[in-house]
Formats: sequence, structure tokens, C-alpha cells
Amino acid sequence: MKNRKFLFILPVFFSLFFSCKNSDKSSENEISTDLVTSGKYAEIKFDKYEHNFGDVIEGETVTHYFYFTNVGEVDLIISQANGSCGCTVPEFTKDPVKPGEKGKLKVSFKSEGRSGTQNKTVNLTTNSKDPYTELNIFANVISK
Repeated sequence: MKNRKFLFILPVFFSLFFSCKNSDKSSENEISTDLVTSGKYAEIKFDKYEHNFGDVIEGETVTHYFYFTNVGEVDLIISQANGSCGCTVPEFTKDPVKPGEKGKLKVSFKSEGRSGTQNKTVNLTTNSKDPYTELNIFANVISK
């Protein structure tokens, strides 16, 4: 008698479990398919992709703003901005940038413990058609 109940409950459990899983995946697939088939993308375009701070006295922290425009057809979202080392710190908006609107990315360079020519990068990940963008900063750090 117990085996019959188990044999009945087991298939019901599996059908409920897998039907819930599949519905979640199908909605994810529909969303990603809609984005791909729509043919519309965000596109980030910077005024310039590099900045040279020139001579910097060791210990100073210098800052530059990189300005960009969303030249795409849908909202632009920056999901990540990473400096090539701990001395390069990017800050960016988490809010979507509408098509045609401008935004800015703040990059700070900490020269403490550095000397000589410095070349650092900031790597962005966005929802653009080309999702990866690299920005470069340069400085000549002069020891105290």
C-alpha cells in the first residue's frame, strides 16, 4: 500500500518540479530572443578613449572624466568598470542611459608608491553590440 502511494506521488512531484523549472527558462529565453531578434542595440561612444595626466607628483590622486553618448537604439547599461590595478579607480552610473543621452565615467589615479611612466586601463562591460570597451590613462609620476 505504501509503495502505491509513493509511486503515485513521485511522478506528480517530478512533473511539478520540472514544469516550474522549464517555465522559468522559457521566459529567460523569450527575453534574450526578443533582444536578439529586435536588431536594436545600445552603443557607447566616447569623446576620447585615452587621457594623459602629464607630470604627477608621487602621492597625488588625480581625476579625469570620460564623457560618452549612447548612440544606440535602446537604453545603455554599464554593468562593470574595472581598473587594471588598485591605483586606478573607475566610478560609473548604475542608471540606464537613454538613446541620444550623454553620461560620464570618473577615473581616479592614485600615484602613491609609483614612479616613472604609468599606463593604466579601465575595462567596461556594457549591453552594447560590442560589450567591451577599453579606456587608457597615462601619467609620468615624479618622485618627491
